[in-house]
Amino acid sequence: MDVTAAASVFAPRIPLRPSTQFAGGVASGTTGTAAGIGGPPLALLYQHHPGPTMRATLAASFFFATLLSVVTLGIAGQITLADCVLAVALIPAVIAGTSVGRQAHDILDRRWLRPAVLVFATIAAVVVLLDALG
Repeated sequence: MDVTAAASVFAPRIPLRPSTQFAGGVASGTTGTAAGIGGPPLALLYQHHPGPTMRATLAASFFFATLLSVVTLGIAGQITLADCVLAVALIPAVIAGTSVGRQAHDILDRRWLRPAVLVFATIAAVVVLLDALG
């Protein structure tokens, strides 16, 4: 378990304030840019909140971060035809993931949301560490 996820098991609930949301956004943007995994900081910040609140926050964050990345890459001339073909090819996976997610959120919302967030954050940390070492 990464340090942040382990600490969150014992740490008190972080209140949502503009300052904590700003810090979570900065951490998410930093880890998203550096390692391609921006979700865990926000997921940990919202781990004690209802599933719909967490999902809406993460969805909005990912949408705007992705939009900003695509626009920036487009302006920099870094988007190729192969990238566009890959994006189109991945549409069925996005639709399948959305469908599975809609079915799974009821199960996760019951009592599994917080443990799932902590496991997700831990797995993300391990993947980043393995990638950095390899």
